Amino acid sequence: MPDGVFENCENLTTIKNLEANSILPQRAFRNCKELSEIDLTNFRVIEDYAFENCINLKTITLNVREIGND
Repeated sequence: MPDGVFENCENLTTIKNLEANSILPQRAFRNCKELSEIDLTNFRVIEDYAFENCINLKTITLNVREIGND
């Protein structure tokens, strides 16, 4: 999954059943301002700024070992 894969997807609201991957890349959901719920149980590492400016994010389901900045 490349850095910023969903960056600036303004209408994205919920993420479930993402393909198994061990790392959520930098800026993956940056500026997804309508994102409110995400399931990251298939990820072990969340890199820096993955959720920067996700102002409506309320629910995150995790199973990670390492979380970066912001």
